[in-house]
This record gives sequence, structure tokens and C-alpha cells, in this order.
Amino acid sequence: MHLALIGFGNIGKVHADVLRETTNRTGIVLHAVADIKEKPTFEDVYFVLDYKELLRRNDIDAVSIATPPDSHYAITLDALRAGKHVLVEKPPALNLEHLKELERTAKEQGVVLFTAFHATHRPEVAAARKALQGNIIKEITITYKEFVLNYHDANGWIFDPHIAGGGVLMDSGINALSVLYSILPDLPKLRIDSVMLKKAQNFRVETSANVTFSVERQGSGILDMDWMYQGPEVRQIVFRTESDEYIVDIVQSNFLKNGVVVEGKTQQGREMVDQYLEYRGVYVDFAAHVAAGTSSVRTAELRFVLDTYRKGNRSF
Repeated sequence: MHLALIGFGNIGKVHADVLRETTNRTGIVLHAVADIKEKPTFEDVYFVLDYKELLRRNDIDAVSIATPPDSHYAITLDALRAGKHVLVEKPPALNLEHLKELERTAKEQGVVLFTAFHATHRPEVAAARKALQGNIIKEITITYKEFVLNYHDANGWIFDPHIAGGGVLMDSGINALSVLYSILPDLPKLRIDSVMLKKAQNFRVETSANVTFSVERQGSGILDMDWMYQGPEVRQIVFRTESDEYIVDIVQSNFLKNGVVVEGKTQQGREMVDQYLEYRGVYVDFAAHVAAGTSSVRTAELRFVLDTYRKGNRSF
């Protein structure tokens, strides 16, 4: 399968590296790259400035979209209408109506639409999903804290609400929620009870969020996120049942039950998440979906974030 990568910024480069190292495993060949600014240094791919040129090529079977979020809907729609399979970065769209239209278009065109949630492709997430299957969850605590400027320039698009669609919730929040829904795919509907959004000085998007929610017929939960945190990075979800506590620690790449490591290393000290591990899983999964002819379109994460913004009376 020949694939064109649309977008060659920071995360686009991760996509490109993973694609080039996993060809033997996935059968996906990085054949072309489109970007309005930056050209790849490797020379064994076709490069264009305008992605629409790639959509007209018969030697492109699929596209991977790693552009800023405000462009995801339009590029995905163009690619689907051109008969290409599509992998699109999160968030796949900035509203649910657009996402439903993309899903409908993929079905009409007979191609695969795959919404990529990279954080779900981790061994500790798979271990948690297996361990928690059938359990009644009484309490969920989601804590994601990081210093966002370690990852993004202060003038970057991620801090523009019109491009990013939001701040910590639309970016890190969707990651955290994708892990939650991957571990508990049959999770009953979540009801948002309270929302507190804050913006750090000189920022146009929310940089912290505290959300409480109820799990229908089960228990309660807290989502606590902070982009200005300068301590050791935290990306963790704690699940409590009647008798046990389970912890999924993304930074340490561990899954623990009652304090004992079930999956992962016992050594501590990792500070950054291995995105290459995650994206290898993304492309293995995408290749499997294309082979099976089945789309994978997730809506729960975006729905929760948008409902939270409405409940919190977002002011930007």
C-alpha cells in the first residue's frame, strides 16, 4: 500500500520515521509527502506543496493527515472523495457534525477512515483492558500534568483556539479520554457534573481543566489536567473497584494492581512518553483495518470535550 503523508511538522516527522521503519511489518510504503513549508531530507519520496496534487495520483492508495486540527475535516473529506483510505490525527474534526459526515463519506466511497488515537497503542493499556473487563468501576481519576512548552513553541498553532479547537482538553484531554475508552470500551455514558477551566497569563486557550463526572449506573470520576506543571510529568489513570485499585501510568509505561506492577518495568525514572512506540501500533492497526475494509471512527472523546466546553461556558 502506497501512502502519502500530508503534513511534515513535528508530529509529521514522527509519522514519517515510523512509516519508514515499519514497512516490512505493515506493508505500507511512504511514497509521497505534502507540506506547505518543509521538505523532507530523505530523497526516496515524491514531494509536493499542494496535497491535492497527491490525491489525483493513481499510485497513492492512502493518506495520513498530520496537519493542524482546523484542516483535518477538509483534507480528510477531499481524500475520501478521491477514493483514498485515510488515517487522520486526533482530533479528527472540531465538531461532531463534520465527523459524522466524514464517516458517512467513507462508507459511500467504499474506503477506510481511521481516526488515530496514538496513546491507546500501549502495552499497559492493553493489560488494563484485559484486567478490568467485567468490573464495575466505582471511581476514575485521570491526571495529566506536563509543561506544554517542552513540546510546543509559545507562538505555535496549538495555542490558537481557531486552529487547535481548544487547549489542554482538546489536545491532552482527548489523549487521556482515548486511553479511558480503550480500556473500558463499554463504559456507560458519562455525565459532566462540574467544570473549571483556567487560562495562564498571555494564553488564548485553557491551560488547566478540572472536570468532575458521573458514570451512569456506576460511580464518579475526576479529570485533572495542567499544561503549566513544571514537576515530573504525570499521565495516569486510576480505577477503583469495590476491592481493588488499578493504575495505568503512561509516563512510566506501567500497569499496577494494588501497587504491584502487572505490566511494564519496575524501574522508575522515565520522563518523556515514547511516541514511536505508540505510532508503530497506530500503523499496524491501520494496515489491519485497510486489509479488512473496516473503518475505525471514534466519537466519544470529542463528544466529551465539546460537552465540557459547553458546560464550562468556554470564553474563547
